[in-house]
Amino acid sequence: MDDKTSTIKHFDMNEIEKAQKRAKKAGKHRKGKKDEATMPVDDFKVDVKDPRFQRIYESHEYAIDPTNPRFRQTDGMKALLEEGRKRRRHLAHDEPDGDAVEPIKKKKRGKTAGPDRMPETEDLSKLVEQVKAKAKML
Repeated sequence: MDDKTSTIKHFDMNEIEKAQKRAKKAGKHRKGKKDEATMPVDDFKVDVKDPRFQRIYESHEYAIDPTNPRFRQTDGMKALLEEGRKRRRHLAHDEPDGDAVEPIKKKKRGKTAGPDRMPETEDLSKLVEQVKAKAKML
């Protein structure tokens, strides 16, 4: 066989996640040198500048949802999510025309009267009158 084909490493997502968790806990609890020797080395780095990832950053149809139960938080996914945040932040600052996405403002509820809404005191008094009228009918 060829030397290149004999050194192919197969991809196992569960092993990569376990290795990342072990690396985080390495300072807290040392299990020994046996554990370190069996730990797979993840030397794969995601190129976030790759134009093939462009749609992930621009289109909502290809957005990565971290709340999805099948989402795996790896170093590569963290890099993709962070790059998407950077690009959206950069787009919001670059567009002075007002085309930038503005945060949605919540409507205020309370005693203020709007064009199609009566003040709260009038609403309350009308409600009291209706209840009294229905009580007299019974």
